[in-house]
Amino acid sequence: MKAVKFTCKQWTTKAQTITLHYSINGGSTYSTTGTTSKTFSIEHTDLPAGTNAVKITFSSSSNQIGIQQADVTFLK
Repeated sequence: MKAVKFTCKQWTTKAQTITLHYSINGGSTYSTTGTTSKTFSIEHTDLPAGTNAVKITFSSSSNQIGIQQADVTFLK
């Protein structure tokens, strides 16, 4: 993977922070990219070389929020 972009949607009005993580070993372990967002979207973010899995985490698991759109750019 070369880059990702996420747009999320929240169905409540509580504050929420999204954090983007990446993995180079198929998701066995993840590291943070340092990219966070409080606006429910992660803009186009370049990933470190060798990335083969990504995940986003939310600051609270009790809020109703989900992924509305995910764009992934792969290496050619």
